[in-house]
Amino acid sequence: MRVAFIPIEKKSLNEEPEIISSTRLAYMLSYMEQQFPEDKFFPIPDFELLIKTVPNIVGIYVADTCVFDEVIALSIKIKEKFNIPIFLFGNHITYLPKTLPSSIDIGVIGEGEPQVQLILNYYKIDPLLKEKTLAKIKGIVFHSKGQK
Repeated sequence: MRVAFIPIEKKSLNEEPEIISSTRLAYMLSYMEQQFPEDKFFPIPDFELLIKTVPNIVGIYVADTCVFDEVIALSIKIKEKFNIPIFLFGNHITYLPKTLPSSIDIGVIGEGEPQVQLILNYYKIDPLLKEKTLAKIKGIVFHSKGQK
């Protein structure tokens, strides 16, 4: 399995983009690499590099609500290009779970490592991550029959 993690974070005007600028994202990557040593995890700074990695599933980290429009735009591009599951984690979705966009399949509430581990385990069994499968995971939000 190939899992891409993309941070969408507020940047200052003179700041150069970093591959892993967030401790939260670095911790998530480290945890997943320990849990799934046979799989590949990629911190990806932008969509162009994402295309080259050809992921099976994408996690988007967003801490700041002020960049949420960017998250929506990126998730739409990912869905159009790959049509793969996307999960969102970070402060925004934790505090505002009802804002899960239709272009994102799953929102992870709180710290998220156990939930993301379950999402990836279930993905291996059910790559479509159907509603019946997602309902087994506590601490996430997802779309159910057109509802969030």
